[in-house]
Amino acid sequence: GNVTVQFSVNLPARGRTIQGDRAAQVFEMLPKMIQQTLVFASLNGAKLKHHVMSVEDQEWLRNQLEPSGLVAFVPDGAVLPRASGADDRPMAGNGVVQF
Repeated sequence: GNVTVQFSVNLPARGRTIQGDRAAQVFEMLPKMIQQTLVFASLNGAKLKHHVMSVEDQEWLRNQLEPSGLVAFVPDGAVLPRASGADDRPMAGNGVVQF
């Protein structure tokens, strides 16, 4: 199968004018970034396999919810609040309640 990757790039600008030299730097680093993140030989195969297995487990669990009359699955020890609106990590510190 094929993999299609789409992304957007916010070019450096001052007001409504693109800063050409800085924008060129962004495009110069793209091939290296693509090589490091999308070419299998550059990746840790064991970690990638673990990630794929986790995604498959999540999909299986989600497919079990409705037939079981459930609407959500929260694993033991989960911390639902996030660190902030811009940070997906679990909240930490005193007062955090784990499931």
